[in-house]
Amino acid sequence: KFANYGFNRSHSVVYAIFTCRMAYLKAHYPEEFYASILSNASLNEFNNTVSEIKALKINLKCPDINKSGVKFILENKNIVFPLSSVKGISGVTVNNILSERQSGPFLDLFDFVIRMSKYRFNDIQLKNLIDAGAFDSIEPSRASLRGNIANALIYAEAVLDDKGLLAIDPTFLPKPTISKIEDNYLDNLNREFNVLGLMVSGSPLDAYKQKIKELGAIKLNQIENTNNNVKIVGIIKSIKRITTKSNKQMAFVTVYDDTSEKEFTIFPSAYEKSSTLLSKDNIVIIDGYYQFAKREFNVNSIVKMEAK
Repeated sequence: KFANYGFNRSHSVVYAIFTCRMAYLKAHYPEEFYASILSNASLNEFNNTVSEIKALKINLKCPDINKSGVKFILENKNIVFPLSSVKGISGVTVNNILSERQSGPFLDLFDFVIRMSKYRFNDIQLKNLIDAGAFDSIEPSRASLRGNIANALIYAEAVLDDKGLLAIDPTFLPKPTISKIEDNYLDNLNREFNVLGLMVSGSPLDAYKQKIKELGAIKLNQIENTNNNVKIVGIIKSIKRITTKSNKQMAFVTVYDDTSEKEFTIFPSAYEKSSTLLSKDNIVIIDGYYQFAKREFNVNSIVKMEAK
């Protein structure tokens, strides 16, 4: 009887029409559909949607200092992350960047720092944008950009007054050249994960895709949707070893993949078999059982992923 008033016919009609419209958009305009969903999704919905997008082989791109704005946009069928998705970059800061960009694109790191100085833009925000890949279209080497932040700030201080206005004609004080520093792929991805909440430009597990598929392994962000034995493939981020009251060794291991990160408790029985494998940056296969009722994951074993 509750359905007579709790979910009446008008509700049914509206939801049916809405479902058909969304299904049409998802089928014929998937990139636009998902860009809109991501711009308005909660955290849990966001992660699930990203996994769905990757499964459909729709490309996600890192934010771009000269293209991105407040919401997700499309560029040649690629979904581009907004500047607002970067840790430490507020809506006000994004609006300041967009306002400054109206006078022309940012040419390089030094040009960006000079033009953004009047907005009290700081080095932490700058580093986060670099780590997020927002300057990749200007300078592909993130390590080089990070290594030149101090030089850019010093240069800006030399040519600007206290109000952030040009005090010296830059032609009299040429911009320094960016000193090149070799990039570390894994370090770049870890930093990207820290500021975006996921890896967008790639994954350390890309080279193992086929083996992961053969194992039937699931993503870290899918664990809580299971209630049985599963395998997970991830990279060890940190290890905390402790000794129990019974003088046995165990550990808390944080593992991440391109969707999430999670801390696992390795009890003595499993630790004894896998202690030599527990090293930072090792790619491991974790076999275990997720207890849905207790929201706990019990690790049965850990083995190192062999080279592809």
